[in-house]
Amino acid sequence: MSMITEALKKAEATSETSGAPVDLPPSPSSPPLWIYRAALVGCVAVVLLGIAHFTHRPEIRAAVPAQIAKVAASPPVQRLLKLAQANMVLNGIIQGQDGRSLALIDHEVVQEGDPIRGMRVVRINPRSVEIQDGAGKTKTLQLED
Repeated sequence: MSMITEALKKAEATSETSGAPVDLPPSPSSPPLWIYRAALVGCVAVVLLGIAHFTHRPEIRAAVPAQIAKVAASPPVQRLLKLAQANMVLNGIIQGQDGRSLALIDHEVVQEGDPIRGMRVVRINPRSVEIQDGAGKTKTLQLED
């Protein structure tokens, strides 16, 4: 340890007497800053072009709802939807002080006007909820004790 201390003292003494800085190993040269900036601008441009390409495809946006409507109109899907609607359970009702009511139907919080399983919540009463399907049929879910 004393050898290191002596070497440091000697290096300080020679740099103070000669006025010249102690020789340090050369630092590795770094590329100019403009190269990093150009790479960053290039990456941002590629990302923006990718976003523009995938969001501006109207032919895909128009085709997907048509395919969904076709599948939803098929008889097996209609049967499953009716079965799901028939088995809906009213889990709870919360009435706020502001007069707004919320219902918990199949563990999903809804309010008047919200859609649920292809139906729409028409009215939330203190012990029941009225829901209406697309054909205009109204069904009442009763709160179980």
